[in-house]
Amino acid sequence: VNKVEAWVKREMSRNDPSHDWWHVHRVRVLALTLAREEGVTEDVALEIVEVAALLHDVRDYKYSGSENAGALAVRSWLQANSMRYSLWEDVNWYVDAIVLIEKHGAYARSASLRVLCGCVQDADRLDAMGAIGIARTFSYGGARGSPMHDPGISPREGDDLTRERYVADAAHGGQGGSSKGFKAGAGAGARVNTTINHFHEKLLKLAGMMKTASGYRRAMVRHDTMTRFLEDFEFEWNG
Repeated sequence: VNKVEAWVKREMSRNDPSHDWWHVHRVRVLALTLAREEGVTEDVALEIVEVAALLHDVRDYKYSGSENAGALAVRSWLQANSMRYSLWEDVNWYVDAIVLIEKHGAYARSASLRVLCGCVQDADRLDAMGAIGIARTFSYGGARGSPMHDPGISPREGDDLTRERYVADAAHGGQGGSSKGFKAGAGAGARVNTTINHFHEKLLKLAGMMKTASGYRRAMVRHDTMTRFLEDFEFEWNG
């Protein structure tokens, strides 16, 4: 685990504070807490949770520009560093599972791995919520040059909020753009992402996506924190 941690620290040093090493650290700690609360006690299972949490954001598409870069880098590193085969196999499966879950809503191959996968995914989503989530959202938006808010740009819905569109918009970074909310010269479909819209498009929906009971309990508290913040933001924005 120490070798994994050292490699991940180097990898995440390239990112802005919204997706830096400390995000990974928080996800690791929370994923292990959720796992224990969900009844996971075996050392091997907890090790899978810890390593998967450490690796979950390596070369994320928002920074690498590729949806496959992270999985390829993780597989290559695990194999090159002679990780124990059973651990390598399960974490390698986890990397594939996350891609399937995000793209197709697919789920784990067994009940035991489903719990482990859910703990890591819930921990990652919880770090996008509450006070930390608010701070991370504005950090990411600031790093990409996104406007905090523009009343003329409505949150995306339905066909405008597909994964493919979300990935394309994230890749363009939301910098610049016209008053209609589309980035000039960025190609068809490229759209400015306002930071406040991101709450409505994604973050306020996360509580209903939790996979574990422990994660859901925490999510409801963090959801309320974001709701109160948005109410205060709107009040202050309007003077």
